[in-house]
Amino acid sequence: MNILFVMEPRSNAGCSHALANYMQVGAELGHTMALYGMPDPAMSGMRFSTDSQAFARVIYVFESKLYRVNRLQEVAMLGSFPRQHRYVLDADARYKPLVVVDGYDRNYLNEDERDEWLRHYDALAGQIIQPSLEQSPDPRVRTLPFFGFNPDLVTPTSGAPQKKY
Repeated sequence: MNILFVMEPRSNAGCSHALANYMQVGAELGHTMALYGMPDPAMSGMRFSTDSQAFARVIYVFESKLYRVNRLQEVAMLGSFPRQHRYVLDADARYKPLVVVDGYDRNYLNEDERDEWLRHYDALAGQIIQPSLEQSPDPRVRTLPFFGFNPDLVTPTSGAPQKKY
């Protein structure tokens, strides 16, 4: 399977680390995965591509904001993949109802902001993927254990820098 991921490229935050691990394991299993865009030296371990024709599926990864590629590139990408081959990986579980805890902690500012996210997701993809262990009651949402743990990256406490308070 050849999968193209589209997300805001961030070398030190978000889903980049999980995606790099998926690319590595995918390659070992015979799959080709890449992040849409030009190579970024700050993101070693990531394969990049702008050739959407070389991929069978596209997965848009969204975290804290609605990231979009150049509009012309986006139109070409939408034309390259049938709707059933386009997915949104909803990393922050935004494809859910408005939730407010203690009057200030919320997943959306208001229903208008929620509607904007849902319209964007629905326009891009036929399926929503959420990193969750619990199945969603929404038939469009599929769960996937996306985030993982690489024990090779553990730093022993003896080698860790002292905390600064």
